[in-house]
Amino acid sequence: MNRLSTCHPDLQKLFNEVIKHVDCSIICGHRTLEEQKAAFMAGATFLVWPRSRHNKNPSEAVDVGIVPLAWGDVERWKQFAVVVKECATRLGITVHHGGDWKMRDYPHWEVRPEKKEAPDMNARASAKELCLDAATVPRAVERVEYKRTN
Repeated sequence: MNRLSTCHPDLQKLFNEVIKHVDCSIICGHRTLEEQKAAFMAGATFLVWPRSRHNKNPSEAVDVGIVPLAWGDVERWKQFAVVVKECATRLGITVHHGGDWKMRDYPHWEVRPEKKEAPDMNARASAKELCLDAATVPRAVERVEYKRTN
């Protein structure tokens, strides 16, 4: 399945336009429970299932990489963001970019079709919420505590 097809129609419309201007690739759209657990354990997200916009169906978040991918080229990510935001404005789509956040997430883009409160990033998630087995819980708690204190 095409990763973009798992995303909200506004994200599909937006990135189908963006690709006409910049060569880019969809890294991640919708994340299943298992994919979200893996992303959390790898440190790719601080949000657990189902708190991420990637967990909505259709996904309200998409991670997009510039081709060729160069994670450390911040200027290139900023230039890409200008193109995406210009396309969004022309299409009348309100989009939020992870590159504008305090903890930069340059590949991340999202729409917020319904007004909600932002997730509490300081809230502790239980093992049940994380959907983790008993062997995984100590590693998850250790990783969360490490991220919060450093």
